[in-house]
Amino acid sequence: METKQKKETKEDNNCELPKLLRITVLITVALCSSVYTALEDSFASFLATFAVKQYQWDKAVASYATSLYWASFAGGSLIGIFIAPLFDLSKFLTFYSLMIVSSFTVLLLTTLYGFDGGIWASAAICGFFMSVFFPLFFAWTEEDFLHVSARVTALIMLSGSSGVIINPIILGKLMEVSPVWFCYILLGESIVLFLLFCV
Repeated sequence: METKQKKETKEDNNCELPKLLRITVLITVALCSSVYTALEDSFASFLATFAVKQYQWDKAVASYATSLYWASFAGGSLIGIFIAPLFDLSKFLTFYSLMIVSSFTVLLLTTLYGFDGGIWASAAICGFFMSVFFPLFFAWTEEDFLHVSARVTALIMLSGSSGVIINPIILGKLMEVSPVWFCYILLGESIVLFLLFCV
């Protein structure tokens, strides 16, 4: 009964958001969705290419790094089911976004110093902390800002799709100049994601 009343109160509060604030929230949510999906898709898609071009890895070995990412992603999803309800969603997502920044920082630094072990570390860390990010992002939006209606869901999915479409084009062009752009772009985007949550 209390839970139902709390939900109703939250929905009432969400409906009372001033128009300007509501628009600002929607833009922020759309940006978060776009940046996150760009990160998730680009890292998984370009990781093997980066390993082959930057370190001349065998393609089979490079594919193992991608497999490690997906294995870590699956493990993180399973663990996230149990640990996510124990924490405040806002703090949880902020911490997860900070860890994503950390993983790309590790990747960039190890790349600049010519240490290829950073690929394995980054794949494992990134996979784990990206795993439950998107579904919890929906829950966080509903809990702290506004009711996730069909229109809001459409906005999140559409903005997410734009990130998946645009980022590979930019990344592909820049990686032809230097594979290290893979690290620069993803680190920059992860910092933007973290800052959006801090705001």
